[in-house]
Amino acid sequence: MDALREYLAAAFPPPAVVLGQQLQPFSLGHYLRLLSTDNWFSGQSKSSEPDLGDLVQAVWICCQTWEECEAGCADPKLPEKLKIWGRSILGGRRWWSRRRGFNFFAEAEKLIRYIQAGSTCPKLTEPKGGETVGAPFIQRVLLLLQAELGHSRLEALDKPWGLAKWDYWAYWEGEGALRILDAETNPHLQMIEEMDRAIERIVARGETISVEKLSAEMYPKGEEDNGLRPESKN
Repeated sequence: MDALREYLAAAFPPPAVVLGQQLQPFSLGHYLRLLSTDNWFSGQSKSSEPDLGDLVQAVWICCQTWEECEAGCADPKLPEKLKIWGRSILGGRRWWSRRRGFNFFAEAEKLIRYIQAGSTCPKLTEPKGGETVGAPFIQRVLLLLQAELGHSRLEALDKPWGLAKWDYWAYWEGEGALRILDAETNPHLQMIEEMDRAIERIVARGETISVEKLSAEMYPKGEEDNGLRPESKN
């Protein structure tokens, strides 16, 4: 995928419904709130696996703006209200029934896909000088959106997280600190992306990955490989 299409996907993430709730585009503020509550779906939790409380809390966070969520979090009775809210949405929607049951893992997978789609980032060259700062990445993005790109704090917090990262790295590209890579003009990057897709297809068929199988999947017989076909080891 070329850089423009990846940027547009970050700017306009697909809509998502989890637990029957329409979610807002996954934002910087959503990610910050998931981190602050040690929610499993933040990807940084100390918990080894998610539970229903993580799922309900994450959906509650992600179906609101930062301001709405902040008001709710100020309520000392929020934990109890979340339990009541969770029971109400699990038992009061047409998509759920006692006969059919509730598929926790299907809903959790939908939430994971929603977060992944809203967290994309451009492929980059190594920043000049490497990463030498100690501040958390999310804080640096939030500060740059406000200090350099003119966002208010609320605008920055409600900005789609993937789009915020694209703007962050595009700013530093403009400063000459790195380059955003484009598969359309970089054949080696294009090959890496095709390799990833080929691996996914092989794994989906339940087959074992090998160099020969990967090469055959990427370059069917008679198809041009532009000299980028990986060599087999005898």
